[in-house]
Amino acid sequence: MVDVNLASSVHNRSAYLGALIGHAANSYIFNCFSSGNISGDSFRDRYCGGLIGYSANSIISNSYSIVAITSGDNKASNAGGFIACASDDSQIINCAAFGDVDGVTAGGFCGLVFSSVIENCISTGRVVGHDEYNGGFIGHNEGAIINSFWDTQTSNQVKDIAINIDNIEQGLVGKTSAQMKNLATFTNAGFDFTNVWIHTANNYPVPALKMIPFVVISDATNIKSAEMTANGSVIAANATLLTKKGFVWSKHPNVSMDNNLGSSDQNNSVEDYAHVISGLEGDTKYYIKLMPLTEMVFLTVVKWLFQHLR
Repeated sequence: MVDVNLASSVHNRSAYLGALIGHAANSYIFNCFSSGNISGDSFRDRYCGGLIGYSANSIISNSYSIVAITSGDNKASNAGGFIACASDDSQIINCAAFGDVDGVTAGGFCGLVFSSVIENCISTGRVVGHDEYNGGFIGHNEGAIINSFWDTQTSNQVKDIAINIDNIEQGLVGKTSAQMKNLATFTNAGFDFTNVWIHTANNYPVPALKMIPFVVISDATNIKSAEMTANGSVIAANATLLTKKGFVWSKHPNVSMDNNLGSSDQNNSVEDYAHVISGLEGDTKYYIKLMPLTEMVFLTVVKWLFQHLR
């Protein structure tokens, strides 16, 4: 599977839940992205992952997820911000997880690792559930972790790995949020910012998905009775493919490209973007999205912001 992006909300009783893939076996997954929410009922063995639920003998690279995960309180429940379980010689390289995780055996990046390798990966999400089995990066590890990083502040965890069998760990490093947003942290570790990763000031690095702009939306400012300034950033690995970007807004959560597209013809690869939204109704809640338009696909923002006018 190559060049896929998906925004979704998933809730069901399947044993394998992933925003993109539930169960991947003997697969190659490259240049993919997911956002949204995943929740599972508390029954039998469960694997809830931000991108993939369960991986066996697969290669996953240059991908990331921004998915909030709740996997239930069953003792056999496993959750990871990027993948719930990596097994059978799976390889996960140059990937990132930015979503929060709530589960029994849970990690900001991966819940369980068996006979697999995780290399050049990062996680920043908050991990909650059962402290004994929760790790900032991995819940239960029986694999090799190489040259990877986790945010010690946002994770809500003290340990990088809750249960580490045989202490199989090679280069998993916890950093503060400021250090995780510092380019030098990753260039010193050999991360490739020419071909693989992109970074902007005061933001976490992300894998450079060639066709998928990365969007950050900030709080609205200059809020008045009938207008506000929407703020955000669009980061594109290939600026020539980014034809337009703009904020959309609506009084309803299903904001689409048909709702008041505020246009921008600038196509810099990295740009902070602000737009004054006027003609609004007072004492009303508005839902706002920043949406990049490329030559190939129109993408929604990974999260929306709602703002209540005075």
